[in-house]
Formats: sequence, C-alpha cells, structure tokens
Amino acid sequence: MYVIVYLRKNPSEDKGLSFNSVQSSLAGSGWSIAPLHPGAEDEDLARQFFVEVTDAQQGQMVQDQLSKLDEVEAVYTKPPEGPPS
Repeated sequence: MYVIVYLRKNPSEDKGLSFNSVQSSLAGSGWSIAPLHPGAEDEDLARQFFVEVTDAQQGQMVQDQLSKLDEVEAVYTKPPEGPPS
C-alpha cells in the first residue's frame, strides 16, 4: 500500500530542500519517501513521491503527519491493487 505525496510548486524554493524537509519529518517515524517518477524532467511529475506503508492505519498516520507540512500540496493513500470484484 502506498501514500502518494505531491509537493507544492514554489519557484523561489529549491526542490531538494522541500524533499529533504518532508524526508526528515518521516525519518523519526521509520518511513521514507521516494520519487514516484525517478529521473522525471517534467516539473509536475518530479514533485510526485510515495511512501510505502503496510496497512490503511499506517497510511492514515503518514497522511496526518504530512498534511501538516507547508511543502506538501496533497497527500492520499492509494488503495491496494487487486482484481476487479
């Protein structure tokens, strides 16, 4: 299960600093953030990240933590993938 994170567009701020701030926020809880589209040159794709979690409860905890950060524009838990029912 994944939590998808969109960082804010801020032309006056270094993207690396935003990422590092979010990463530092998660490090104390044992989670890490990674690019959703590694190496993407498109600005919109480059600000999309994910956090892997084991269940919906952890997903909600990550969402709650990241939604408080100014650097984060949006955050949501992606439902687990599976065959259609």
